[in-house]
Amino acid sequence: MQNKKAFWVLVFTLYNACLTVSASPFTGPSDSLLDILQKAGSRMLHLPDENQRLAAADSIHSALWLYLQKGGAHEEVKRAVPNISVLQATDKRVTLMTYVVPRKGGIYEYHGILMTQTTQQMLRCHVLKDVWSPDLEEKPAGEPEFFRGSAPQWPGALIYHIEGLKHKDKTYYLLLGYRPQSASQGQKIIDVLTLDSKGLPRFGAPVFSLTHFQDKKFKRRPLRLFLRYNGQVSASVRWDPSVRRVLLDHLVPRQAEMKGFYSSYAPDLSTDALVWRKGKFHWEENIDVRSPVKPTRVKRAPQDGLSAPHQP
Repeated sequence: MQNKKAFWVLVFTLYNACLTVSASPFTGPSDSLLDILQKAGSRMLHLPDENQRLAAADSIHSALWLYLQKGGAHEEVKRAVPNISVLQATDKRVTLMTYVVPRKGGIYEYHGILMTQTTQQMLRCHVLKDVWSPDLEEKPAGEPEFFRGSAPQWPGALIYHIEGLKHKDKTYYLLLGYRPQSASQGQKIIDVLTLDSKGLPRFGAPVFSLTHFQDKKFKRRPLRLFLRYNGQVSASVRWDPSVRRVLLDHLVPRQAEMKGFYSSYAPDLSTDALVWRKGKFHWEENIDVRSPVKPTRVKRAPQDGLSAPHQP
């Protein structure tokens, strides 16, 4: 309880102090802030005591915020702390930094800082707290696919890809993240971030034009999707820029009677897709992802008296 109270004091102190920042660079940050980040990043993963790991995450919050306030480069954060995911959209209006703290019992806690730029060339910084954090007593009611969050509320995940997608005068930022549920169940999240005219974020958008996903039916368009699977296997969710689509491993239960029990789901070697078209993601099953370019075989000269391999 004490850790939770201290964290929220830190969140709201930083959030209120940093809502608006001039886009012009500050005086360069001292190297000591990067040192703090580097040490805290290692402690956050490797200290044996959970409270110490959470305290290290709080240190990252404050040090990272001060570093960004002083105009610190995102690339330096990535080099100093490899376990912080640092992503910037191609239009440079959004920079997202996310990291994860291992908790007891095989669960995880997600943290993040989001920097957004408005049309007035002003930077805003948002401290993100996972709305499904294990420390929160009150969590959003209803299905997570329909939660609509704003800073500091956030459907937490370790975000590994961000993609800006435009439709008319609106920009949607696709977020692909990793959010394992437990040791027995893995999970990937496909979320969407939008910004209002003041640079304030909203997580979740009704851009998924489908009525069911992974054996789950929806009565209305979901705001995000979760791909759930057995924790002992891996499942791929990746962006394909050539066709502007998300490629997903198709997952099935090991036995038909296990339908809906996602800890039994695994890839069946086929691929599905969410194709971005006219401002919506459209579902396509069992697509062919093979390259149309056929590989060529190169005959190599014999080396040191060895005969060339037989070409079948």
